[in-house]
Amino acid sequence: MSDDGDTDIQDPFSGWDDVDHAIYDARVRRHLPWRAVGEDVGLSFSWAREKFYKALAKVKAAELDEYRTEENMKYDEREQHLFHMFVEARRLGPGGLLDATRAMREMNNISRQRRQLNGLDAPIRVDVTHTNDDELADHVGSLLDAYLQGRNDANTSDDRPSGGPAA
Repeated sequence: MSDDGDTDIQDPFSGWDDVDHAIYDARVRRHLPWRAVGEDVGLSFSWAREKFYKALAKVKAAELDEYRTEENMKYDEREQHLFHMFVEARRLGPGGLLDATRAMREMNNISRQRRQLNGLDAPIRVDVTHTNDDELADHVGSLLDAYLQGRNDANTSDDRPSGGPAA
């Protein structure tokens, strides 16, 4: 423990340089695609992606768990404070509506941040149909046939005189 009562939890990202932090911010916090991340930090998208995963590999799981625990404790304290503000604002009646609304909005923000920190947000669901190679080949073949038939129809349309021989 330090003199001010805070625990001495090592930042799991302390071994990162400024570019590592910038890549993390762009990719994780701002949800940018890799090309935009690369442009943002002045690297190719492939180098930015490689640097990101190398930096993540440096983070030790135990340090990350301690970091999450500390951040969750901070969120707990802030939520308790906001809850008391909310209750007090509600006691004031209509005059406290603005403060109550602000407290609720901030509690919702903390909830979102906590879900992100702890990895609780569910991934976006994508329905994928599994096909075997033969089914896929048949499907691609039928699409190609339809495309080629459409091109042939366009090339043999009304651009020849009626009654004349087909070219």
